[in-house]
Amino acid sequence: MTIAPSGCRIVAQGFQTDSNIVCKATPQGSKLTVNFVSFGDGRIENQYGVRQYNVDQPLFSMTRTADGLVTTWQGYTAADGTKPGPYFKKEGH
Repeated sequence: MTIAPSGCRIVAQGFQTDSNIVCKATPQGSKLTVNFVSFGDGRIENQYGVRQYNVDQPLFSMTRTADGLVTTWQGYTAADGTKPGPYFKKEGH
């Protein structure tokens, strides 16, 4: 996931996964909520014509804790389940 002044993007590539999602990241104190905007091509349906998410649907949130970032899954689910945990880490500046 990339969060920049120009926007938010989730790129997931791996075994049976290839998706590009444009998102909106909204900070609220120590929490960052990530919501669905569209797929990378601007459509709200995936490459198979299926609507997986609604526009502005929360996909997940990340909360800064003493142990790092803890992700809580909502509409988007990690490959290994839905338990909150440290799925992301901050890189760069």
